[in-house]
Amino acid sequence: MREFLGTPLTEAQATAWWNRYVAHHENAWSLFPDAAAALAAVAGVCRQAALSNAGLLVQERKLTTLGVRDHFESVVCAVELGIAKPEAGAFLHVCEALGLAPGEVAYVGDDREVDGVGARDAGLRSVWVDRDGTRGPAPEGVERIRGLAELPALLTGQTRFGARSTFG
Repeated sequence: MREFLGTPLTEAQATAWWNRYVAHHENAWSLFPDAAAALAAVAGVCRQAALSNAGLLVQERKLTTLGVRDHFESVVCAVELGIAKPEAGAFLHVCEALGLAPGEVAYVGDDREVDGVGARDAGLRSVWVDRDGTRGPAPEGVERIRGLAELPALLTGQTRFGARSTFG
């Protein structure tokens, strides 16, 4: 913190500054308004996992704090995995964690290239969430939705891309 701020701080001051930063950062976490309902709607039809380019400690805390951790059978993060999206290995690791072939998994993400193209190129069904509709056309082989409210119908209409829930 001393180096980042360019200010001489005692250990206690640096720790206090960091703790305030973390508190402000975590208070800014929020779900998109359609996220919880979409997760709940597909829970009975599709098993769910999370893949993030962040670290597991942060993602576990974030998902728990936001009240959605229980939806995910597995949480896979690039820091611990050693590879990140859009590398195929990151997506394939999630498939392995679920015990499913890539063609049985739908990956939903909001980055056109990293999520959309990455998942497609790894052999997964790729669903790109383009909320504002201004990021260009969907790449070939990538399905585009405008919000997560569209996801349950998309996935439940073609259940071959998911497995029945193991939660009971």
